Amino acid sequence: MKLKNGKTFPADYLLEEARVKLDDQKKGIRKYAWIDPVTGAKSTHSWYYNEDAGRWRTAYLEHDPAYRAMLDACSMYDLSIAQDRIEFIALSTLALFYDAWKFVEPLSMRATANMEQVNKMDELEEFNRRLVACEKALRDVRAISDDPDMAVMDAREAGTKAFREKSPAPPREP
Repeated sequence: MKLKNGKTFPADYLLEEARVKLDDQKKGIRKYAWIDPVTGAKSTHSWYYNEDAGRWRTAYLEHDPAYRAMLDACSMYDLSIAQDRIEFIALSTLALFYDAWKFVEPLSMRATANMEQVNKMDELEEFNRRLVACEKALRDVRAISDDPDMAVMDAREAGTKAFREKSPAPPREP
């Protein structure tokens, strides 16, 4: 998924596997390389198997790909814009598959609940905008129909028309 900052999730957020000694490999030890975004220093850390999640996770939450992607998303997406809300939800859904720390799920649930409220407010705002347009059209129609000169002409026209419609034709004489 292409993000607003030009990065692609998960490709640009995944960690690089570090080399592990053969003995450590046999013991089931996995390592990854971490490049500190601030200093640029490269370090090696071990993956840990999380029994509850049933998956491997990073040594630190800050190294987790889903966490870093959601942090970026929180800083770059404006959730008052409908398209940004859609992209944020799509990213959080995709990030759930990579989230061994269980960080994304509560964040996306809270954000989605808040976005539902924003969507309702947007719908209410659109409804109010249409209501104001209808009220303006009604005022314009009333302004035309409440014209006294037009009312007299309409009454005369309606009266003569009604008289013609109600008056039967005179009987024919033989």
